[in-house]
Amino acid sequence: MNNFLKTKILATIGPATSTKESLEAIVNAGINGIRLNFSHGDFNFFENIFNTINEI
Repeated sequence: MNNFLKTKILATIGPATSTKESLEAIVNAGINGIRLNFSHGDFNFFENIFNTINEI
C-alpha cells in the first residue's frame, strides 16, 4: 500500500483547461505537478494560468 504514496498525478495545461472552473477542478483533484505545452500557448498565456492557480 505504501507504493501508492509515491504515485504522482500530473496534468497537462492548455487551452481546453484554461478556465478558472477547469483549473479549480484539476487542483481539487489533487494534482502534484503540471506540464505546459508551449505549442498551444505563449508565455503570457501560461502566466495568466499561473496567476489563476495562485488565486485558487
